[in-house]
Amino acid sequence: MNSDLLLQTLRSRVSVPDGEFQEYIAMASSRHYKKNEHLFRGGDIPRFSYFITQGCIRSYHVGKDGTERMTLFAEEAIGRVTLRICGQARQLNLQAVEDTDVIVLTRDKWELAYERFTWLRAIHAMGQQRRGAKLAEHVGHLLTDTPETNYLRLLKEQPKLLQRVPHYIASYLGISPETLSRIRKKLSAS
Repeated sequence: MNSDLLLQTLRSRVSVPDGEFQEYIAMASSRHYKKNEHLFRGGDIPRFSYFITQGCIRSYHVGKDGTERMTLFAEEAIGRVTLRICGQARQLNLQAVEDTDVIVLTRDKWELAYERFTWLRAIHAMGQQRRGAKLAEHVGHLLTDTPETNYLRLLKEQPKLLQRVPHYIASYLGISPETLSRIRKKLSAS
């Protein structure tokens, strides 16, 4: 298991003693998800936390009409520790959009680690705040900005994502593929 990216990410945000990190990693395991494989589906109860060491995952909801609505992408380059542990079913779907490797803690191990390591509690609180703020900002832009403005922002802030997952961009921006095509055509003409 390659835990270097996890340690680097943690240490960029909190102080993590070497011995404690080794103890934490000993509690973890690694998993590989193939492209299009789900980590979990809406209606499942999340039973693990994960950290992406390689790959990309999308989260989405499915509307009553069957339409998928993207909420976010999680990539290793972002170094996000994403925690999905709770005691109730979620309507959120998590799917690997490319072959993805993750470091995993089962719910029971995560609860032990959370009690044991103060730095884990700190990083968890920071992560919750960051994810909440990022999601609120994304939704705010979708509600107030034009699709073209949102596309240009994504192009500026996450250009690699556009290349990495081009077929999910329209859904992430809350627009139809045809609208995205018109935006791209307009921008390439100017």
